[in-house]
Amino acid sequence: MPFQFRFKVLCRHREYLLKNSQMALAAAQRKYEDLESQRESVKVRIKEQTLLWEEQQAAGIRVTAYLSFRDYLQSLEQQLLKLDGETDRARKEVDKARAVLIEKEKQVKILESLKEQEREAYCRIELQKEQKQVDEVAIFRDFYKKRTP
Repeated sequence: MPFQFRFKVLCRHREYLLKNSQMALAAAQRKYEDLESQRESVKVRIKEQTLLWEEQQAAGIRVTAYLSFRDYLQSLEQQLLKLDGETDRARKEVDKARAVLIEKEKQVKILESLKEQEREAYCRIELQKEQKQVDEVAIFRDFYKKRTP
């Protein structure tokens, strides 16, 4: 009879949960990276607009243009603050997903270790059975050799 792991279904389920955790972590990391990219883009735009504003001020600027620049820079800074908050939340989601993944990996490794232990025990029992059969055959042969002159 071949080796049958008694927790085979549970092991498959835990492996499925592990794969789901891996996908969730990947999605969280993508979201975090996207937000970081957006954040960096906004920072670059703020720097560019600040330089442009300073150049325009040095050359002389009308009040309406000044107010427009100021409002635009304020909106960019608010957008940056919003992205900072979203990035922090995304980082926490990544950390949480990573912790879940680590836990799922531990659960799968425990079951794999148990499976290996049971397989080794099964192999030892099978070897003992085979050895017992070989010993019985040897005993019967020796008995029949002694019986027949």
